Amino acid sequence: MKKANGTQFNGRNTHYIALSGMTLALCLLSLMIFRGPLSLLQALIIPIVMVIMTIKQPWKYTFAAGISLLMLTLAFFLTQIIFMIIYLMMAFLLLILVSTIQRGPRHRNLLIILYLLINALLLYLGLRLTDIIFQTPLHVMMLKLSSDNNILYASILIIESTFISIFHLLIVLNVSRRQARTHR
Repeated sequence: MKKANGTQFNGRNTHYIALSGMTLALCLLSLMIFRGPLSLLQALIIPIVMVIMTIKQPWKYTFAAGISLLMLTLAFFLTQIIFMIIYLMMAFLLLILVSTIQRGPRHRNLLIILYLLINALLLYLGLRLTDIIFQTPLHVMMLKLSSDNNILYASILIIESTFISIFHLLIVLNVSRRQARTHR
């Protein structure tokens, strides 16, 4: 079926739009449910949802879902906007990592360690930027938690990042293997 301006509509477009809508709903639900100390669970859920729901989509639908998620976060969860940008960066890196790992095991462990370290850096940036822009005490709380010890602070971030990265990889690699088996 063609629209008046020549745009082609088919079942695939509807499928991609529906997946993007479900992605938005699940990510926003995560933002609503996991608040305060439980917000670390958002770092587990949002990148996985973004990757799993959009892994087989054309880039324009994935990009549109990401931009829509940022706009909705800006409208309804202003203080979460920095972390949402970071979660989208994690999702993008996870998508690249998974596609690289699926092409072959070459440098697999190095890439996983690099992903883990980048996630730790992103979490630190999220804490600092949220602290600076929105005047939240996140960084101060982390310093108190680590007794003002920078090495302990970095260790806590590495442990969090390790947990997040392993969870991301286990879930996304298993789901993508299942998707590959069902699409044969």
